[in-house]
Amino acid sequence: MQKADVVVIGAGPGGSTAAREIAKNRFNVLLLERAKYPGEKNTCGGGLTSDTLKELDESIKSKVIEKRIVGSIYYMPWKTLVDPCKSDCPFFNVQRRVFDNFLAKEAVKRGARLLTSTRAIDVKRKDGMITVLVKNQKTGEKDNIQARIAIFADGPGTLAFRKLGIGFEKRPNTTAVAMVREVKWEDNPLNHNEFYYDPNVSTWGYGWIFPYKDRVNVGVYCLLSKAKQNSRAYLDYLFRKHPIASKKLDGREILHSSGALIPYRHAKKIYENSALVVGDAAGTINISWGEGIRYAISSGRLSAEIAVKALEKADFSERFLSQYEKEWKKTEEYKTLRKSSILSNIFLEYSRLDNFAYCKLREYIIQRNNTNIIMALFKAITRFGV
Repeated sequence: MQKADVVVIGAGPGGSTAAREIAKNRFNVLLLERAKYPGEKNTCGGGLTSDTLKELDESIKSKVIEKRIVGSIYYMPWKTLVDPCKSDCPFFNVQRRVFDNFLAKEAVKRGARLLTSTRAIDVKRKDGMITVLVKNQKTGEKDNIQARIAIFADGPGTLAFRKLGIGFEKRPNTTAVAMVREVKWEDNPLNHNEFYYDPNVSTWGYGWIFPYKDRVNVGVYCLLSKAKQNSRAYLDYLFRKHPIASKKLDGREILHSSGALIPYRHAKKIYENSALVVGDAAGTINISWGEGIRYAISSGRLSAEIAVKALEKADFSERFLSQYEKEWKKTEEYKTLRKSSILSNIFLEYSRLDNFAYCKLREYIIQRNNTNIIMALFKAITRFGV
């Protein structure tokens, strides 16, 4: 049996951030990653704002940034919208297997111990301790890790919900499925992130092309309850039949493919005795954009703050750790997620009458001159306690 003050399950942005911040305070942290290395199996476009990149020092930024993005292009069924990046908030694309790996290495530099090819398969609490049963993916050997606190950053299929009843719950109307292909395109000239809104690409979601230096990241995602076909078929349409995307993609070499589930609703509860949940495992995804990295990092950092306080006071009770959820709900990130969720649910109901409901929702959000409409709608709804 191994022992630690904190065990962090999942070395994505949220988990590595939490591990780094706790280790900085000289506590013993074990960071678990089921893949061969952090980011190996990630399914994501890898778009980041400059605020998110503040997590890295300048020497690392130069190694993880693939391309600076000057704006976004939104291909609607009826028009094309171009939105340039604000000068004070530039946008960058990164490869997640590179970005996640660097974040994990930063946690290790601060003192955390990283165990790769290690999958958490069970968790139990007893006598003020939490024990995580892990399995080595290479050897099949099992071991127990005993800690004061477990931080779950293990994605939408989180062990926290299956064993403790907290964190994100997978259901067809709360879960989207995504599929990504990385395509070889050396010295590609693209400098915009491209979004494709079309019921043939996704009945409730969108397709994308995010450029890197010598390749492009191409993907689709769709809410499971609205999907009329599998994600591979949607992605094939984008590659072969979409009137704009296919001209760029058809015939190019596919280097890598992956698929994943995406949470489409914030978890009802993200804390328990000796346990906290962050990132995708907590449902911290902006469902208007499918954006999750920034929210994972923010929730990871906040979970670390509360975990450090709990360790200093030797109080790992549900009452004390409830501070995490209370503080999280005060953040601008959570307020943004809530607004996004309310708007999406309204248009989801409307989609019963209109196949283009998602496209219209996206156009409302993208168009700055409709911001006042969105805010008025949000205020009207929240007056009635929705």
